[in-house]
Amino acid sequence: MPMKISINLLPLASLAAGLFTLPTTGLQAAILAYDGFDYETGSIITPSSTANGNGGTGWTSRWNSAADNPATVVTTDKNISYTAEGVTYGGGNAMSVSGANTVRAAERVFSPTVVTTGADIYFSFVIQITGGTAGEAVSGGFLSVSLFDTGFSAVQDNGITFSGANAGARVDNQTKNVTTALTYGTTYLVVGRFSGWDADSKTYQQTSVWLNPASDGFIDTPVGSIVTTSSYASVSTDTGVGSNGYRGVILRTNSLGSNVYIIDDIRIGTGWDDVVLTTVPEPATAAFLSALGVFGVAMITRRHFLSRNTAN
Repeated sequence: MPMKISINLLPLASLAAGLFTLPTTGLQAAILAYDGFDYETGSIITPSSTANGNGGTGWTSRWNSAADNPATVVTTDKNISYTAEGVTYGGGNAMSVSGANTVRAAERVFSPTVVTTGADIYFSFVIQITGGTAGEAVSGGFLSVSLFDTGFSAVQDNGITFSGANAGARVDNQTKNVTTALTYGTTYLVVGRFSGWDADSKTYQQTSVWLNPASDGFIDTPVGSIVTTSSYASVSTDTGVGSNGYRGVILRTNSLGSNVYIIDDIRIGTGWDDVVLTTVPEPATAAFLSALGVFGVAMITRRHFLSRNTAN
């Protein structure tokens, strides 16, 4: 199934002007898994009792829930999207999470075994919270999007948290939030990084989160530091407690009340450029630009040749 990404191409004149500096960082060479939730509207994603919840690329299983009293996780036709630098994330159907308190509300794996190489892992997705007055600060509710390792510890493992109006980074029961308050009805691009692998304990010791980052907005915070800004937060520990590797993604819910969490375009990779995209021309456009470049060089060369001969 193709990835649900929209790229807004620049006008021809702008493309020609930037011909020799076309961006290439959005090539996604090491993307691990992706789901755009292009399932039938209203279909149940978890528990996995239907044919839905099995789309996207890179996964080794369908979406599932390991709870006796699962949250309501279904496909919604509420279209949420976030556009930056000519790239639109989201659009079309999405995942809707509401209802019960569930430690393992939805989970999906992209590796049949827990990976313990210590490589950094990146998540990105778009999210919108509804259930209150649009534009007002989100009240109550808790949702986390975390690394799924051997099992799942609700407080110890590495995750991205949404607690009321706060978006934050968590590890070892420590959470640090970005200072921007989340509001109802606003769509955000969220990026998480799980890093700081400790070879002795074999756990990730650091979590970082970005809110609406630019493609060049990567920040490498040293392990042991704590940072909070309006669009970035990072927290780490030295206790040896954290996710003991990775094999997938897991969602936890608590005290949602009337809040509904709409999520789309979950993208997982091993690098920033795998999950934060930049404008890349379509193959046909790139070929045209290449030909245009050759033509331009030929014209410049011919002009210089004629000018030199005229002068002589």
